[in-house]
Amino acid sequence: MCASPASWRRRAFEKTLLAAELILLAVTWKLWTPQTVFPQVPLFEWALDIPVSLEWFGGILLVAALAVGLLAESERASRWAMALAAIAILGLMSVDQLRLQAWAWQFLLLALAWTTLPPREAWGWLRLLAISLYVFSALSKLNPEFLATLGPRFVEQGLKYVGLSMASWPEGLRTAVVLTLPLGELLVGVGLAWPAARRWAVPAAVVMHALLIALLSPWGMKHSAGVLTWNLFFIAQVVLLFGGRDEQEVDTPTATEPLTHGTRAIARVLLGLAVLLPIVEPWGYWDAWPSWGLYSARNERTEVYLSKEGVARLKGPVRRFLSEADEAEEQRLRLDAWCLDALGVPITPQHRQQLGVARGLADRFQLSTEGVRCVRVGAASYWTGERRHEQVSGGELRELGGQFWLGSAPRGNLQRP
Repeated sequence: MCASPASWRRRAFEKTLLAAELILLAVTWKLWTPQTVFPQVPLFEWALDIPVSLEWFGGILLVAALAVGLLAESERASRWAMALAAIAILGLMSVDQLRLQAWAWQFLLLALAWTTLPPREAWGWLRLLAISLYVFSALSKLNPEFLATLGPRFVEQGLKYVGLSMASWPEGLRTAVVLTLPLGELLVGVGLAWPAARRWAVPAAVVMHALLIALLSPWGMKHSAGVLTWNLFFIAQVVLLFGGRDEQEVDTPTATEPLTHGTRAIARVLLGLAVLLPIVEPWGYWDAWPSWGLYSARNERTEVYLSKEGVARLKGPVRRFLSEADEAEEQRLRLDAWCLDALGVPITPQHRQQLGVARGLADRFQLSTEGVRCVRVGAASYWTGERRHEQVSGGELRELGGQFWLGSAPRGNLQRP
């Protein structure tokens, strides 16, 4: 796939990846503990009964493995530690699919390539994964929903820094300016895939992530520390993976040597699927975040409405995320705001997980079938921006599991107020 990188670049990337994961775990630590504040929805039904002690063990193993890998002087030891960390994070995801954050998924893929394949081949896969992320992330934003909602918010925030506003601009000009965001990201991805263009694609990627950090910072749109940390990692990643020249060198012995050809073949298939499966996300066959649908604004969501009786049963901090009552005397509960406040991470943009959260809420507060109502809002069309809406009554929440390939039932551990 490419020439093997110099050993210092391999080492620098490995340590940067491990350090970034440790920082991301630190700033999202509530998510990775057996928390009982926000409903947990396992990826698989069998994970409903995993004991809390095993969950604690997985979290401790994850942190310890990352720390050992970061501090180890031996490249072999670092790679085995990274493999253990990947296994631990995969186990923790099975208990709570909210842990399937985009950065955690990326770590799994990078660790899979890094710990199973020879350096030269692994480096090629790392580059391909980075390119696919930029390309699919850009494509997910090329839709009317992004151009009309989230895109203008990004542009307006950037213009505020220079004392400008596009409120008085013609609609065509506003759309054209917003369109430069996904098109610029797409050009970065294409440029990184073309060796001759990397001399401008690498600095362009660095500038893009630096601007994102400025826009999402506490002085801008006030996004979470995890998002800012992830963008810092992207800057280091693009410089290490694509900056400079490839030095020809013989692959050195690594922790991958004892692996069989069959194991490596399985790793290649899994990595290939991870690169290609985002293609089928628009048809609902793959999740939004593993498809790099980041800030796309078109992702599906579940809206939760509580009747007057349901609101009366609600106790504790969750009440802060209720909207004003509408004409039917219902109040919407903002699951996304509740999740950010409770755990410091965005909620997974998938119906199965959000419906599981609604069911966990209904179970905890003993809401009657009339006390809660959900609306499944489908992903916006790439062409028209239209969404499909489907009503789900409280009595139907328990009957939805068969509609999903993965788990949608909550664990019965939501904290009592």
